[in-house]
Amino acid sequence: MTAVTVIGAASSKIMRVLEPQEPYSVGLATRGAESGGLNAPGQHLAQMGTHVRFMSQHDGILATGQIDSGGLVLHAEILSTGADPQAGHNQRAFGRFYTPASVASQLASRAVAALGDLESLTSDGIDCIDPFCGDGRLVVAAMLAAQDRNLHFRQWRVTLWDLDADATAHAEHNVRTAAGQMGLDLELRTSSSDAFSQLGGHEGSFDLVITNPPWEALKPDRREMAHMDAEQTSAYIDALKAYDTALATALPLSQPSRKFSGWGTNLSRCGLELSMRLSRQGVGACAIVLPAAVLGDQTTRQLRVALFEQFAVRHVAHYPAEARLFAGVDQPFVTLVATSGGPTTSVTLERHGIDGLVCDSTELGLVLSEMENVGFRLPCEIPGDLMDTFAHLGSLPSIGSMENKAPGGLWMGRELDETGYAGYTHHEGSVPFVKGRMVARYAAPKECLFMREETRPLPESIRHSRIVWRDVSRRSQRRRMQATLLRAGAVTGNSLHVAYLRDDDEDRLLALLALLNSLPVELQVRSGLGTGHVSLGAVREVRIPSLDDRALVSDLAAMARRALAGHTEVDSQIETLVASLYGIDQSRMRRIERFCVDPYSDCSC
Repeated sequence: MTAVTVIGAASSKIMRVLEPQEPYSVGLATRGAESGGLNAPGQHLAQMGTHVRFMSQHDGILATGQIDSGGLVLHAEILSTGADPQAGHNQRAFGRFYTPASVASQLASRAVAALGDLESLTSDGIDCIDPFCGDGRLVVAAMLAAQDRNLHFRQWRVTLWDLDADATAHAEHNVRTAAGQMGLDLELRTSSSDAFSQLGGHEGSFDLVITNPPWEALKPDRREMAHMDAEQTSAYIDALKAYDTALATALPLSQPSRKFSGWGTNLSRCGLELSMRLSRQGVGACAIVLPAAVLGDQTTRQLRVALFEQFAVRHVAHYPAEARLFAGVDQPFVTLVATSGGPTTSVTLERHGIDGLVCDSTELGLVLSEMENVGFRLPCEIPGDLMDTFAHLGSLPSIGSMENKAPGGLWMGRELDETGYAGYTHHEGSVPFVKGRMVARYAAPKECLFMREETRPLPESIRHSRIVWRDVSRRSQRRRMQATLLRAGAVTGNSLHVAYLRDDDEDRLLALLALLNSLPVELQVRSGLGTGHVSLGAVREVRIPSLDDRALVSDLAAMARRALAGHTEVDSQIETLVASLYGIDQSRMRRIERFCVDPYSDCSC
């Protein structure tokens, strides 16, 4: 993966959009010359929304609100038939999160620009679908974008799906109104149904798929189960498992590489695979809004492989969580435009700042073999001028490759579940209990609790000195990797991840600690995080120099001991040595540090 060029920062500011109050109506005003956005149409678009919702079949909910264990359960139905209305769950359950109008407009413009075989579309018409249509905003934005480009398709054959019948009716009204006011020949098909059950008969049928799928993780929610009795809870869990199995069968690429306690399916990944399969082979364009983690996490690798191999990904725009473009959603997101018929050889990566302005736009040349080295991850948050550094690191061995059962192998994992920890800990005792908030970079725990005697079995890992790092780490922190050394005898809660060497080679362990706390590792960790958690998976993907050189290991270990003793001046010495091991010059190290301190310092904010 190599960075070809960096384009200067320039863009219109992203507008904050409130929930729609009025139905959409189209104005035929022209685009503003300076902002690049819509004038009157843009204002009308601001009244619309595309939902980010949890979807499932709802025929398992009886009219009385009782749960039929043979059916599949919809969270929103559960909440609407007995949940506390003050609990604050309804917005998430019913998907009342609206795509900002300007984001919809920009995505639609890029999608229309990516359409292939324009001659055929002009003469025969275009088949367009939003399988999670909400109120139809994205389809209307696509119609406006085509008009703006003077593309006159003979007919718009539009398909709208949504589980919410009211949303589908609203979308139908909006699309019909827009098409009428633009003078378009419209053929419209709608269905109030689960989009994931509609793939059969529609695969490869659409020239344009433009959508914002649900982002919900498919797993039981304690907040919902709190309003159910035991029988309802059991039926609810069984129904979710049945739905999970059905999704895994229909959309296998969207399944995570590993599941925890049987759960792990995320509907945003299912929505991406569905959209890819709805696209017409060879010419179809797919435009979609997704959580940024889809392009950077570890569990979505096989779906990304299919995306980059089978599609030409043309444009990715990254928006930070701090921009607060989706009210109530605290995670970064991306918009992605791809055309069927891969592989991807180049992509424009656009990085937005916290105010919605474009920080940089970079044209990346992609080589699939190099993408494989980095898990087919596209590090959207990293500035364009650091992309070549990220690609360079991909040639080194991963920390995960050190995990094995050999005498010098690495073990990584977590120890005790902290749920109900007050019941098994006390303020005095012989076995310290350490949580994430008690740990800082190169710092021993400042406080700890203690295990009550014989309350629960202790893991074998407490016999070893371990590297521990916080699971929860805010995006605003200068360093998201907060790692230190924990001596044998203490036990940790699952707000900490732990790693130890099976042969208890302390010098190698301390050398690894020095690497984990370094800037090159910080850069890599940030590239794989889409949430406020520094997961085991993200750390396993980190690339590090070999630790086979005993003299090198001894030097790093000595520096790490001084850092652990509170000698903060040694930190710069560690960074200098680590930079030389990675082959990174000091000017590039300073650039990495500026990025880690303030990821958006280079934005024109």
